Amino acid sequence: LSSSGPNFQNVLGRTQEGKAVRSCVVAESGHHLVSIDDKQIELVLMAIDANDTDMLAAFAREDDIHDETARLLFGVETPTPDQRFVAKTINFAWGYGIRRNQLARTLTGQGILTTPQQAQVLLDGFEAKHPRLRTRWKEVVDDATRLGYATTFWGRRRYLPLLTVARNEHEWYEAAKQAYSHHIQGTAADLSK
Repeated sequence: LSSSGPNFQNVLGRTQEGKAVRSCVVAESGHHLVSIDDKQIELVLMAIDANDTDMLAAFAREDDIHDETARLLFGVETPTPDQRFVAKTINFAWGYGIRRNQLARTLTGQGILTTPQQAQVLLDGFEAKHPRLRTRWKEVVDDATRLGYATTFWGRRRYLPLLTVARNEHEWYEAAKQAYSHHIQGTAADLSK
């Protein structure tokens, strides 16, 4: 049920404009809108794949994983909406290889002024709290480099020749991000199918 032009799945609700667009989406009389958020399946798969016991415990308790990450990153009991948004952004973007400059631009673009140095502190903090995720990311990329392809949990392949023949670090890193992304997002797609 995805849509395009605009894609209502990706209308941000943080901005006034996004809230205004969302308020226009209403069900026809006698019908109901159903909202299903399967986006966190990728975070669940990341936690399972890495056996990240802290994330798995938070999911088992049905905690809000973004609040949990915000508490860990900012050392607060009750995160502010901005702190939760930062945590949510990092939760999703970390696994796909976001770097400090892109994270800083993303957060600043959403009204949370962030320097690249501050973004790096956030990324380092996330990795310190979830070392198994970093280890597993490296293992997936190493396997894909050795094999020439990345796989989903069930073995569906994506060939990534740039892992072995990249002309520079930027090309290699883009392929490395694709390897991990295929491993997790590809598995999520397999589950959806």
